Amino acid sequence: KDVVAKTKSSDSFKLMLVIQPYEASASGRGCHLLAERLFEWLYVQRNDGDVFKDAAKNVFPTLYEYARENKEFKAQMKASSVEKVETELADASKHSEDAAYTLQFASVLTGATMSAVKILNLRRFSIDQGEDSIEDSISQLVWAKANKKVKHEVSELMYDYSNKPDAGPVPRRYKHQE
Repeated sequence: KDVVAKTKSSDSFKLMLVIQPYEASASGRGCHLLAERLFEWLYVQRNDGDVFKDAAKNVFPTLYEYARENKEFKAQMKASSVEKVETELADASKHSEDAAYTLQFASVLTGATMSAVKILNLRRFSIDQGEDSIEDSISQLVWAKANKKVKHEVSELMYDYSNKPDAGPVPRRYKHQE
């Protein structure tokens, strides 16, 4: 009884009661990607890089096929531009958290195969939204397209002190700390 009483009265035990266990769903913002807008953003860039084309084709297969078959929809997509989509998302983000989240995800996706920091940010989006999400599919696709040097930099950066997600105002215990 004395050992248990000493342990429960210790500072470290009291601290562990304050620090909440990490839950990916709790750290997520509760926001969701605007899938149609993200598809449009990816589709207009499909000729700029393999990542954009593969993401549009593999993550949104029904929309991609519809864009290939429907001439009116395809013309509408061709008339659009990256700047137009980003401007519309920026305007909508003043009123919608989902639009701001989509714009933030799109900005991280730009040039992600060449940047270890951006790949880590994509993985954070993926972890926050869970498996089988759009974010997870795209982050896996970007990882597959990244070269060995960038993958090595990501592995080094994962264990760096600066690799800390924003857990919010409440301190969190991560899986490796339990």
